[in-house]
Amino acid sequence: MDGEAQVNVRRQSWDRNISANVVAGEYGDIAFSGTTVVDIGAHIGSFSILAATRGARRILA
Repeated sequence: MDGEAQVNVRRQSWDRNISANVVAGEYGDIAFSGTTVVDIGAHIGSFSILAATRGARRILA
């Protein structure tokens, strides 16, 4: 995969739309460096992945 992440989404679900929101930058430039993030709902983990890539110290999902 050469360092690229792969996200699998289910057909006939909201997975694609939710992942698109994260990729499109719907969460802006929130910096998570050194923080603990609580991902209530967690769904497929796209927000948790975003927080991790932005430096969250710990993620509870």
